[in-house]
Amino acid sequence: MIGALASYSGNADYQKINDRIGLIISANSADELTLFDIQATYADSLTRSVTNFPTAISDDGVIAAWGSSPYRQEVFTKEGEDDKTVFVRDWTSRGLVISPSGKRVTLEPGFDTYGGTSMVTDIVQLDSGNYIAVGSSSVSIPENSQESYDDNCDGIDELVSVCSWQLQRGSFYNTEAFQWELDNNLDVVGSQSLGLGIVREDDEKGAFNSLALATNKNGIAVGYSIVRNTDDDRIYAYEQAGYFKDGEFNRIHAHETYIQGGKAIDINNSDIVIGNYYEQGTSFNGQLVVRKQVGFYYDINSKTYEEIPAFFTGSKVTVRDINDKGQVVGQGEIEKKYFITEIRSILIRSGC
Repeated sequence: MIGALASYSGNADYQKINDRIGLIISANSADELTLFDIQATYADSLTRSVTNFPTAISDDGVIAAWGSSPYRQEVFTKEGEDDKTVFVRDWTSRGLVISPSGKRVTLEPGFDTYGGTSMVTDIVQLDSGNYIAVGSSSVSIPENSQESYDDNCDGIDELVSVCSWQLQRGSFYNTEAFQWELDNNLDVVGSQSLGLGIVREDDEKGAFNSLALATNKNGIAVGYSIVRNTDDDRIYAYEQAGYFKDGEFNRIHAHETYIQGGKAIDINNSDIVIGNYYEQGTSFNGQLVVRKQVGFYYDINSKTYEEIPAFFTGSKVTVRDINDKGQVVGQGEIEKKYFITEIRSILIRSGC
């Protein structure tokens, strides 16, 4: 049944089901973490129609997460036709922080026309007791998206909310890396965009995006952004790794070709950044594949970039986290057989 409903995920006539839940895991138990789901009006349970992404936890136990709003039933009436029940929701995603005592604070987007979108990927507590949470937020609507909305969402053949939901399943908003500051009671005291790695030209009408994936106590966030090649002004096909400081996106490693991309994954309090750099290629049957993937670390203060050694030439490495001792954890291929068998292990490097 879940598989059948999943095949109709883009059709508002069908109930929506998401089979993944959030968890709070302790030494002795794993308890469900409900973000935005509510009791269904059409079933004796939660709607189970939401996404749930717990992403980080601060040293004192504040959880950062993001998820979608639950679907609800609405009736659409069209002249000359029978009433039709459809499933709609209010917004695609919202960031959320949860205190150890259970207080919940939604991190609203900076721009919320037609619902807006926000997500939170990391949270740290500052020495002052305040918190910084980072992620992304909708900041505006690009011209192409607004034109699509104006041309299609007139409420004649379907509810405006259904039309808006369908458009927002794609890249509807301009989104930028975003930061929220909260006091020690988790009340939001400020928010701001962290920047974008590109300046829009007059003829560029599509959505531009950047995202912060982690931050440190110094207020420097890391992540990725769409960027432009400074040699010919063309936009790179893949996101570029960088850090956000003083309202600007700073690229970590200048890419030489359009098949290259990267993401900065984490940063410690010594301003050491780790991330993943990759190159896309085409397989023998024409499919897009990752033909190179390496981990890197970057010292913001000395502007030193270095790839993390792999187990063998061509071994794909994925880094995940770095602590204040400079230890990095992730996965690395240690063996490859017949081009398809891969054995992965944890990779640790000290003294970055």
